[in-house]
Amino acid sequence: MPQKITVRLPSPEGVAEGSTATFRIPTGRRIHELFLQYKKADQDISDFLEFRLYINSQLFQRFSGVERDNLNVFDKSPSAQDDGVLGIPFDRKKLLTVAGREMTALNTGVADANGVSIKSMYMEVDIKAGATIVAADLILSSLESDPIYVDDKGAAYGAGIIPFIRREVRNAAGADSDFQISDLVNPGVNSPDKISLNRITFKLSAGVVSNLKVDRNQYTIFDRSARLNNHVLSSGVRSPVLGFYTLDTTETGQGGELIQLFGMTDFRYRLQIDQKCSITCISEYFGALTA
Repeated sequence: MPQKITVRLPSPEGVAEGSTATFRIPTGRRIHELFLQYKKADQDISDFLEFRLYINSQLFQRFSGVERDNLNVFDKSPSAQDDGVLGIPFDRKKLLTVAGREMTALNTGVADANGVSIKSMYMEVDIKAGATIVAADLILSSLESDPIYVDDKGAAYGAGIIPFIRREVRNAAGADSDFQISDLVNPGVNSPDKISLNRITFKLSAGVVSNLKVDRNQYTIFDRSARLNNHVLSSGVRSPVLGFYTLDTTETGQGGELIQLFGMTDFRYRLQIDQKCSITCISEYFGALTA
């Protein structure tokens, strides 16, 4: 197992209340996780309205500070509310094997057989208007190891598997026992950023999801009440978060039970909800870097 080191990254640009701070992330190493330290006495995680991470100027992850913190708590990692440190992991937490955990670490600066590599990375953070903040309050660090140059068959490794996170909102007009969302994954379009689904989290602006079904090619592959889902998650390696409904393929600590998305003619989520609301959908896909 390669030795991991923790490196402090360059200071951010553009830090001010109501603005967008930019963090430049050097490439050439394998990046397992980022850590954003903020001044807990002056800032709250809710002051960071949105995070956007880019590879080669292409957006590959998007979430709010509160959403990322809740995903970390779900993974049984420390909350930024407790210590003023927000983890932004690329590894998958709490899996039983090192290979399973680290398969989605970002292998930067190494080209694949087609010459494609992670040449540049940066992160944008939108800061809430009225927040008390200066550049010295924010410190970004990276947990890194040596890059992988070839796989176990001797082929050029490249960037590896990219953990994409897409954040989208859908609106429900009222209570619905079968509210369907069928356009998060576009059937028949084999998108390189949506090869498989690792997990999805639904957060409602009001009310709750009491049951979720997932249909793939008109066949139900998942059907659980919220109570059953939380029981299964808690019996495994996850910690359910109040107000979130999460389908997690790694709930038992196994990393290979992904929901495959290539070759579909239909893929839809069917939620049982109790009132009018907006639904924030945080989809975590595995995909490939194409440019």
